[in-house]
Order: sequence, then structure tokens, then C-alpha cells
Amino acid sequence: MNEIMQSSASIDGELSRLRALESDALRRELADSLAGTAHHLLRLAAIVRILEERGEDLTELRIGMLGHLRRIAYGQVLPETVVRFAEYPLLLQRVGQLPIPEQRRLADGESITIAVRREDGTFDHREADPLAMTPQQIHQVFSRGSIRGLGQQILTLEDRPARAKAAAVKSDCRADRERGGIVVGRKFVPLAEALAAIADTRGTPIDGETGDATPLPLRLSESEHQRLKIRAAQSRCTMTDLIRRALYAAGLMDQPTQED
Repeated sequence: MNEIMQSSASIDGELSRLRALESDALRRELADSLAGTAHHLLRLAAIVRILEERGEDLTELRIGMLGHLRRIAYGQVLPETVVRFAEYPLLLQRVGQLPIPEQRRLADGESITIAVRREDGTFDHREADPLAMTPQQIHQVFSRGSIRGLGQQILTLEDRPARAKAAAVKSDCRADRERGGIVVGRKFVPLAEALAAIADTRGTPIDGETGDATPLPLRLSESEHQRLKIRAAQSRCTMTDLIRRALYAAGLMDQPTQED
């Protein structure tokens, strides 16, 4: 409780001090504090590297930024990059993969040229702050370890409608041989139910005898007969009904007409 009260008093005192400053002075304070934060990260990274070189296990410390500190320690990412993009994990990941000179440029606040599609389908470009980009734009602009030029970005934008169309027509139905049926989306459908639904699109009776039944000679191996029996049991129908559903579903039979 005392620590909370001390912390509250500390922030109140800091607020009182800073409110007395002009806006320009506050901007300088902010810049100096950010620089100090980057230096602090650099120092933490150096400590992490030395401890790990000595064989110390740091996992028990539960440091959320340990991965970033390791990369800073080995010169893979700038501390300024982490400071500027820390709130945007996807952006930090992509910028952190760039060569150090490009990281420096973006950490200093430079904009990026981004291709945009006009309403008439032609392309234009804009200068944008990476922090203002959408996740889709981030994927468009950044590849692994580089920034795409306008030409590459336009190719990416042109490819999106085709990929979206392909995704739209991609079947969301797959076979589940282990359980004896199909999976539609996330729902499992037993084989007989699937066959019944397909057969029903042909407007056909699918269960029970239809009029005067005529036996159909069908020679099956013992293992085939056993599998058919299991499938019928799983689907809660007879083997005859299961076969009839399969015939209608395959289009080998259809609803009798009055002429038949």
C-alpha cells in the first residue's frame, strides 16, 4: 500500500513539473526519454548476452522482451526499432527483419512508398507512415528482409483478386475415411447422410422398399461385405438402403417418372 502511495505521489510530482514546461520543451523531453529508452534496451541486451555467454538460464526471469533483447545483443535489430514499433508486433517483426540501415531510416520516422489501387482499377502510390498501415498493407509492402518496390507491390495487388477467387471456389468439404463420412466446414457428416442428401437433390426415395423389389445380384468379397455392414450400422440404415443412396447420389438412378 505504501509503495502505491509513493508511486502516486511520484507521478503527481512529475506531472506538476512537466506542466510548467512549454510544448517545445515537452517535445524535447519526449525525444530525450525515447533515446534513453533505446539506450536502456541496449544495456539490457548487453546484460542478457553476457549472462547467456556464461551459461546462465534466463527463462525463469519471464522477461517478455527477451527475444528482442537477444536480437539487439547480436546486432540483428536496433533498440530504436523496438522502441518505435513495440506496440505493433507484426510491424516490428517485418521491420526487424530489414537490414540495419533500413531499420534506422524507419525508426527515425521516415515514410514508405505504398502502391494503392484506384476505383477504376489503375494504380497510384502514396507516402505512408508504417504505423498507419493496415495488416494487409504491411504484408503488401514488406517481404522477408526487404521492402517491396512499387512494381512488386502492384504485382501483389494484381494477384489478390485471383487468389481471393480461388479461395472462394475452394471446396470446404473433405473426406474422413477413419470415421466413414465427410467433413463440411467443421461438421462431420456420416457417409449415408451425405449420400442421402445428394440423392435427395435428385428427388428420389432413399429409404425402404420402393414397390415390387427386384433383387440385385452383387458379388462382394468378405472384407467388402464387412465394411459395407459397418458403414450401414454407422449410418443407422440397412445395407440395401445404403447401396440405393449411393446409386442415386452417383446419378446411376433417378426419380421414376409416370411414364416409367
